[in-house]
Amino acid sequence: MKKNHMLRTLILSSVLAILAIMLMTPIASAHTSISTSRVVTATSEIPAIPNVNIVVRNHRYAFSQSALQCKIQRSGLCLRITNLTNKVQEVDNLGHFVVVLQPGRVGLISVSTGPGTYPLNLATNNQATLDVVVS
Repeated sequence: MKKNHMLRTLILSSVLAILAIMLMTPIASAHTSISTSRVVTATSEIPAIPNVNIVVRNHRYAFSQSALQCKIQRSGLCLRITNLTNKVQEVDNLGHFVVVLQPGRVGLISVSTGPGTYPLNLATNNQATLDVVVS
């Protein structure tokens, strides 16, 4: 009887450990891969901040506008970027990684350095520039 109880406990704890690993892996990888923003899918999670889209224009990937004015929110958030293309888009600032957006995803961008102008570029089109003017 004790062997049965120990075997059952061992199997149950193994199953729970595997489930915990499966559920925690996407959460941990999301936290480590995006340090300056967080990717969300539900629009109810997105505060009222300016938005710019990544679109296809003249067969090239581009931002929907060339400049954006934003104020830093209490949380540090400044703007959101929505990837409306069918390709993964990498956004960077002067060669420094900002965010990677899957198709259809929204990235919330925070600015921790304060007021100024920050140029954002797309890895898929170096000429696609968005000047973010932060106040």
